[in-house]
Amino acid sequence: MANFASLHIAAKRAYAQAGITNPLKEIDLMELFTPYDGVKLCLYEDLGLCGRGEGKYMIRKGIVEYGGECPVSLSGGLTATGHPVGATTLYYTTFLYWQLAGKVKEMCGPDGLQVPNAKRALITGHGGTGCQGGVIIFERD
Repeated sequence: MANFASLHIAAKRAYAQAGITNPLKEIDLMELFTPYDGVKLCLYEDLGLCGRGEGKYMIRKGIVEYGGECPVSLSGGLTATGHPVGATTLYYTTFLYWQLAGKVKEMCGPDGLQVPNAKRALITGHGGTGCQGGVIIFERD
């Protein structure tokens, strides 16, 4: 599998509903459902952050790292948070709320990676090895 077409479609719809034309510039951070590391590369492409085959450059250039243009999975992802099926995206939703409310250090401790002044965040979820995909964009005033 080279991509998750359902997430590509879901992302396009979510961007249209949120008025986003350049997700890399208009979204401050993302929590991606990535049960395996290689999935991130596919998702960067499917979410329209880069072209096909260019996902690796998102990592090499530091774009998706803390302090980068669009930090991804600052919660630590499934490796750090575990994968309680059915509840995984609930945790990510809570984490993004903490990010947008500026409460990461309060809720996660002094080592929490707070994105300063974050206004927009994106979360993905998928099931059936990409057969069903969802994208939600959160925004604060």
